[in-house]
Amino acid sequence: MLEDVLVSAHITDARRHDRKAFELPADRGGVLWIADRGYADHRLFAEIADGGGYFLARLKTSSLPTLAKIRSGVAMKHLDERLTPDLPVWGVDVNARFQVGRTKSRLFRVVGIPVARCKNGDPGYIWLATNLPDRVAAETIGAFYRLRWAVENLFRVLKSVGRLDELRSGKPAVIRAFIAATLVGWALTQLICAAMRTERPRCEPSQYRVFALMLANLGSLVEAAAVGRRVLRERLETFRAALWREGVNPNPGRPYARERHLATVEK
Repeated sequence: MLEDVLVSAHITDARRHDRKAFELPADRGGVLWIADRGYADHRLFAEIADGGGYFLARLKTSSLPTLAKIRSGVAMKHLDERLTPDLPVWGVDVNARFQVGRTKSRLFRVVGIPVARCKNGDPGYIWLATNLPDRVAAETIGAFYRLRWAVENLFRVLKSVGRLDELRSGKPAVIRAFIAATLVGWALTQLICAAMRTERPRCEPSQYRVFALMLANLGSLVEAAAVGRRVLRERLETFRAALWREGVNPNPGRPYARERHLATVEK
């Protein structure tokens, strides 16, 4: 997410639950896993922690851990009570005991992050479970979780530009080939955007526009490569000009987090 590069993809049928499709690698030490509620499994939390890794996940309303230590946001009288939506809270930062299986439990941190304003003026909260240490501020944990939105943006662009929501075949081989081609196209798009940032650091490319341009020109570039180098060079120059003409973000006055993009292209 920090480098804005697609690393891997795991394709399953739509009926398979997110959690069942996810498998932890053998080496998980030092990695921070950021996940939405589809992966909020107490056993998964324990597996990541036991492997030396870190997790940050939005809690399900059914989790209901027991308050074991209160740093802020909850009155001390609620110690040893369940952390429920009805509990009066304000900026929660606690340690809570999670049930892992039928007989075991683990102690993990829970942080409440305000996300919106309710009708009565009070902020709404989402509760995040993590094993990040106390020295990591609650505001920082909230900033980490916001990085997960890059995943949602990825699916949005794959559907709106890559047309993954317009599959017209029921054959698994065709579906997988279409998805694989779209993902390869997106990976190329990310590398092109990185090259554009390297060439003009103050100019922010639009991933939507670059992805659309890349898909529109990919066939022509492949055809030119088969004809010869001269034709390919001419097509590449035309494509490059189109990128700077049409692939740049149309809202240059909007503040973008350029420092978030760490991916660069070696000269």
